[in-house]
Amino acid sequence: MPEIADAVDGGGLTERDLRAALNDYSALAVTLWAEARDQPIEGLVAIGHVIKNRRAHPTRYKATEPSYRGIVLAHDQFSCWTPGPDANHQALLALARRVVGGESPDDPAWRECAWVAVGIIEDRLRDRAQGSTHYLTQDLYRDHPPIWATRLRWVADLGSHVFLIEPPEPSLTQRA
Repeated sequence: MPEIADAVDGGGLTERDLRAALNDYSALAVTLWAEARDQPIEGLVAIGHVIKNRRAHPTRYKATEPSYRGIVLAHDQFSCWTPGPDANHQALLALARRVVGGESPDDPAWRECAWVAVGIIEDRLRDRAQGSTHYLTQDLYRDHPPIWATRLRWVADLGSHVFLIEPPEPSLTQRA
């Protein structure tokens, strides 16, 4: 795993320190903002539920802890958290730094993502993604689906994303 020790916007916090300072609510809200701030509310809620659904199986999704924070920060699980020069990753770090510093950014998309994070964690929002554990853009799914997506079952299209679920394992007692 790449070292996460780059300074975050010169603010003195390393990315590792920033990740450690996030709690479940802030980690989920910042991830929703970075992954889907341009999506309608049902898309945000569905992505929040994907994260919640993955929380039920943290080791399957490389999480080091069975929490929302652990799920979103797990290596190679959410592209917005992949270290590097990507503009969205840098925007996520800048937002996370503000949130960890106690600011409440005056941004309607941020307020909506924070509201959804509370609703997901406190189990106040219905799972329209129907148990989905994965999502990707509709364009990518249609034009160049990654190999992992071809092994999953389609559940819903919400916003500009396709939501997928792992098919159940066949039971040892099922007859062929």
